[in-house]
Amino acid sequence: MSESVYQHCSILLSMICTLDDENVEHDEAFYRKLDKETKQLFSVIRTRLNSLNVQE
Repeated sequence: MSESVYQHCSILLSMICTLDDENVEHDEAFYRKLDKETKQLFSVIRTRLNSLNVQE
């Protein structure tokens, strides 16, 4: 796994883990940031996949 994919996964995972905590209230800004981080992760994964060389 590339470093950039790992970093984005870590950020997203830590945000998702806070959703299980019943004591934490999340506002609309949190969900916008969650959506933004998800889209960034997808973009990083696409970039990483496009940079790979296919061997036949």
